[in-house]
Amino acid sequence: MEDKDILTQQDLYEYFPLGKTTIQKMLQQKIIPATKIGRNYFITRRKLLIWLDENAGKELNID
Repeated sequence: MEDKDILTQQDLYEYFPLGKTTIQKMLQQKIIPATKIGRNYFITRRKLLIWLDENAGKELNID
């Protein structure tokens, strides 16, 4: 993945070693703090890194 400031849902699939369905659920349940425009989700790299730091050591429950 190239060094982008704004990440797409596709970028998240490459960023995390999780299945696409899991990432989709995390976005839909607003576990990952992304912005939805139409059918697409976007998040800044900075916000994603902050979110990861804030949730370090936590177990995130995905329904």
